[in-house]
Amino acid sequence: MKKPFFIVGCDRSGTSLLRIILDSHPDICVPEESHFFERIGYYEKKSKKSNNPRMKLCTDVLNDFWIRQWKLELDPIDLYRLTGGTALEIFEVLSQTKLQMEGKKPVKLEDFLRGY
Repeated sequence: MKKPFFIVGCDRSGTSLLRIILDSHPDICVPEESHFFERIGYYEKKSKKSNNPRMKLCTDVLNDFWIRQWKLELDPIDLYRLTGGTALEIFEVLSQTKLQMEGKKPVKLEDFLRGY
């Protein structure tokens, strides 16, 4: 999988419109806002109190309100098996799963913008 890129910006700056425009391309998948990196620290801290921290982290991430909006066909055991438990690995699996569900392939942003 190509590495994901991030669209960031201030409130009311047009990032949602940019997401919609990019997502309309047949080969680009830009899921709804996940707030993943805002919340992952909370889930990591919470999971450390569990007897299986990695499984707890995977379960909590998939049960997160924003991640549930992605409607991923993935359960915590799958996520557990596919990652080493780091935030970046979890995010990559979530992104790859969403991409596959949408029937899209990963492309580089510069490939998408070439010719425009």
